[in-house]
Amino acid sequence: MLLGQSPKTKLEINLKGTGPTPFSRGFDGRKVLRSSVREFLCSEAMAGLGIPTTRAAALVVSETSQAMRDVNYSGSPQMEKCAVVARTGKTFFRFGSFESRDIADSPTIRKLASFCWHDILWSETKENFMSVIVEKTAHTIALWQAVGFVHGVLNTDNMSIFGDTIDYGPFGFIEFFDPHFVPNTSDKFGRYAFSQQPRIAAWNLATLYDSLELHLVGTSEKSSEKRKEVLENFGFDLDYSKETIVSDFHSQFNLHYREMMGKKLGLPTLANDRIDSIVSDLQSLLCDSAVDYTYTFRMLSEIGELPVSDIVNGIVSTVPSTDRIGSSSRSVVRISKSDLPEIEEFAATRLEELERVGIDLETIERWKFHLNRIDSFGLCDDYQTMVEGFRDRWTQFVLELERITTVESRKNMKHVNPVYIPRQNLLQKAIEDCENGNDTEIKLLLKLFSKPFEVDNSVDDDVYGKPDLNFYGSRLSCSS
Repeated sequence: MLLGQSPKTKLEINLKGTGPTPFSRGFDGRKVLRSSVREFLCSEAMAGLGIPTTRAAALVVSETSQAMRDVNYSGSPQMEKCAVVARTGKTFFRFGSFESRDIADSPTIRKLASFCWHDILWSETKENFMSVIVEKTAHTIALWQAVGFVHGVLNTDNMSIFGDTIDYGPFGFIEFFDPHFVPNTSDKFGRYAFSQQPRIAAWNLATLYDSLELHLVGTSEKSSEKRKEVLENFGFDLDYSKETIVSDFHSQFNLHYREMMGKKLGLPTLANDRIDSIVSDLQSLLCDSAVDYTYTFRMLSEIGELPVSDIVNGIVSTVPSTDRIGSSSRSVVRISKSDLPEIEEFAATRLEELERVGIDLETIERWKFHLNRIDSFGLCDDYQTMVEGFRDRWTQFVLELERITTVESRKNMKHVNPVYIPRQNLLQKAIEDCENGNDTEIKLLLKLFSKPFEVDNSVDDDVYGKPDLNFYGSRLSCSS
């Protein structure tokens, strides 16, 4: 429910969880306490990390109102306490706000496009409508990839035209590294996996373009002078085609991502291909050893201050157990290893048939990755020998990084590699605390997340600053 816009700050004020509206698609429009705490904390954490986001202004918990939710769609619904989150943002209009195939909606969508262009985006830049949205989206997605954030439901309804992170549902931060990480149990085939977020964002931008062109121009004006007049009135560059939009997005994403990863690794000015090579080496090492993403970068930030052996020991201490790898990977893979060759052969000639049931090449690659990970961890006769092999490889990487970083670049690493992120175990702890009528944990996490790059000596570092290797993760769905 949009309450309106503050005349002073120009921020919109929005309530989530107030009940049925004409747009609640037949559902109850409620928001339960569990998902409200998660959204409240994560939106503030993202702001602390410097990532464009809507903000949480207030969290109000009902003493009496309850809603029925089946958390994992397991057939066991339960009544849960309701809450309302008050949010602020530059705008709550999304790509999906413009999405309709009904030409009768054109007058309304034209008004919306005019409002968004002249009242929201115009103050930011004098470029054309789509190029502004492309740039903002590319910047935000690059920051997500750098920090290890996975939205979970990255459809057109959950992408802001202003590039803000919006609508926190079954999100998650990568902990033990998995490039195909999906926090949403409803996403069976990994459409919105970590590695797929840039591709999906580009697809959503192309979808937005299609809808805007349909409703701003109309079917009868495709080749007329009227087309040029209409589009230019909405800041819509005639030469900025759908193909250009996708290409520009990937170019700008790569630029932002490379810059951010260079800062996270403390790399001084190096050639782009050299930075890309180092990042590629790091990702291979992360994939093989499955260490904690955030804690690894924080330990790398200690280069020059701690002995290399201490840094490596810290990183390797987060290698997950064989049981945890097995549990995680088996929950993802929908096939057995013996099925893989046949599926790959089928995909080589009849991919469209697979895609009709939600399986594409990225899905198959994800399955293959997890089958190989089960093998590499599960077939190891000696877990400690495997860990020692990782230790040797990490030592080589850290020594190389130590050689090429500078005193100044190392100092800056601590300003971009956080100590505190919304880990699932911390969020779960806050939810349980709040369910018992206590807000102590929420207030503590808000304090830590507001300054995520600074060590807070008042809290237990092992609890708040490191991964909990005994926590196997919360199972999340769209109702989370």
